[in-house]
Amino acid sequence: MPAVSSNRRTMRRIAAGICVVVAAIYLAIAAELTSIGPSDEMDLVVFGVGAAAIFLVGAALLLTQDRRPLWAAGAALQLMIGAMYLAVSGDRVPAFEVWGLGLRVLQVPLLVLLVLLAMRPVEPVEDAAERGASTGPAVDPEAPSARTPTSGIT
Repeated sequence: MPAVSSNRRTMRRIAAGICVVVAAIYLAIAAELTSIGPSDEMDLVVFGVGAAAIFLVGAALLLTQDRRPLWAAGAALQLMIGAMYLAVSGDRVPAFEVWGLGLRVLQVPLLVLLVLLAMRPVEPVEDAAERGASTGPAVDPEAPSARTPTSGIT
């Protein structure tokens, strides 16, 4: 297996793990297990479950797909989530809470991984025939052993 493919797979698995951790935090917010109190403007259950669902879908895609446009869209989504967090910070008290900042800290390496996955080309996977042909012994079709069967009978 080419090292690049293995490296991409590792990056996708790490990114999927980050998505699962972020989803778990959002579910904790939905279950009101955090210090974030309910608000008049936002239902924490809807917010937490919705955000967790997005990250769980992202984790599933990271584990099953390797498509550069998908990772570019995921990176753009991470940037939009960060921008929305900053945009609504002025309306919250406190403007920045530990849970929100912690989520953004987790999203930084996720963003970096998604950008790397989006920018680096995907290496084509060799099929079994190509692997066998490239790793097997070289056979010269003009050699006598290649044209005539070899047996103990002459």
